[in-house]
Amino acid sequence: MKKSKKIKRAKKISQKRKIRTAPKPVEKKPANPPKAAAELVRRTKIRIIGLGGGGGSIVSEIARDLKRADFVVANTDAKALKEASKHTRV
Repeated sequence: MKKSKKIKRAKKISQKRKIRTAPKPVEKKPANPPKAAAELVRRTKIRIIGLGGGGGSIVSEIARDLKRADFVVANTDAKALKEASKHTRV
């Protein structure tokens, strides 16, 4: 046989084998099992950062209602930073 005929025959055989073999079943696992999702929520930390006078005001407003977050206020005005005494000041 010529080389090209051998190649064609090999391709036909490989195509037949591909058709005959069934794909293996894939076992699906949940992306986030309930325990892992609860643990992720427990470990998640929220940090709200306010920059300048407006950012400090918004952080103060949000801090009144939201207790489970860290708050950071950055301002060049010392007087405004004193008003944000409950928060981390930068």
